[in-house]
Amino acid sequence: MQQNVQRFLDESLWLKAAADPACFAETILGAGLHLGQKKWLTNANKNENLLHAGNRWGKGEVQALKILHLMLFRLAGGKPVKENYRLANVSITQNQSEIVFRKILRWIKEAKWLEILVKEEKRTPFPTIRLATGAEISARTTQKRGEYLLGEGYDFINFDEAAFDPAGEYVADKVLAMRLADRGGMLDFTSTPKGRNWFYQRAEKLKVNPRWGYVQGGDTRENRFVNQEYLAERIRSWPENLARQNVGGEFVEDAETLLLEEEIERAIAASTGLSLRQAGGRYIAGWDLGRKVSFTTGAILDISEKPYQLVAYERFRHRSWEQVFQTIRKRKKEYGGPVMIDATGLGDVVLDELKDIKPTGFTFNKKTKNELLLNFKRAHEKGEIAYPYLEQWEDAETLWSLRAELESLNWEDNQEADFSFALALALWLLRVRESIVLPQGRWDKV
Repeated sequence: MQQNVQRFLDESLWLKAAADPACFAETILGAGLHLGQKKWLTNANKNENLLHAGNRWGKGEVQALKILHLMLFRLAGGKPVKENYRLANVSITQNQSEIVFRKILRWIKEAKWLEILVKEEKRTPFPTIRLATGAEISARTTQKRGEYLLGEGYDFINFDEAAFDPAGEYVADKVLAMRLADRGGMLDFTSTPKGRNWFYQRAEKLKVNPRWGYVQGGDTRENRFVNQEYLAERIRSWPENLARQNVGGEFVEDAETLLLEEEIERAIAASTGLSLRQAGGRYIAGWDLGRKVSFTTGAILDISEKPYQLVAYERFRHRSWEQVFQTIRKRKKEYGGPVMIDATGLGDVVLDELKDIKPTGFTFNKKTKNELLLNFKRAHEKGEIAYPYLEQWEDAETLWSLRAELESLNWEDNQEADFSFALALALWLLRVRESIVLPQGRWDKV
């Protein structure tokens, strides 16, 4: 106990901590840092600093520690300041902006001596902590192109998950930079990459101007506190480009696009065209049910051999549920085989209505959707799916193309990918049933 007190009161240690944020984090707060975090805390002291790291690398934790260091030693541009010192952690959503804020609060509460320094803590109109040193940190959203930040002045801003703000470049240059201008403040960008968007361009600009900016990458595997076995399994199950981005923290050009152009071309080239049911054929169907303005789509695959062939399809909207159910039954009668149906929301109602054809329901959530898309991607990578070039006039001016839909399909925003999901559901049902050994000729009876 006496040694701890002496260590806490050691003036030379505090001098080192004041000069080195990594030293402060480890020796004063007792934080366990990995090498990448130490490097960032030591070197991210330019006018603009950009960290592009994988998920769970520890971006939020290291920024909480950096902000605490700045608040205690009140540094602007690397120099002590005397006037009111203001910091902000900002992000596209208010919830995201509060993640680092909550980590700061946790460190304050764990270090009792820090808690004594808290002069004020409030949650409205936005979360704010003010210390007796005169420094304050707040969590703010950048929504509406940074509108809620206008008129404010800061010494330091961390733009959290910056790559995911579609107006990020405007917010950074027209809003955040101006909030720091009169104080000569520091701007940090911390994010997992999102393809090669504006965040990538910002990194490239800073790399060629080291006097102004500092850029550092980060691989999740650097973080020894992450379960490495679990992480390795995720890497094996993900497409390479997605793993490089979300784990390696790399800027990958096609990471957001689900399918590569050559994969779509191969599937179209391998198609034998639409066809009626063939004797001895084995079929399977997936149905994505439309909601209001979206389309109800159905995909019937011949799975007698690889690549699995799309032989029939449906794509329509503005029909009653009874008409939708009649169409599903009609296709079941024509081709037979097991059927998987999107049962999200309607759930048991849909399955009960169609119980005569014994469909399998699929409920969409974040986890199941990701698994569904991964399986869809794998089928394309292995050349296991084939479909013809399909087009359909939606109205007098709008022409739908399957190829265009597949080319725009990505991991996150796919609200208009109805037919892609019908295909994906058929392939998912096949994956589920591949583990069940069926006697030849009994496929239609399951």
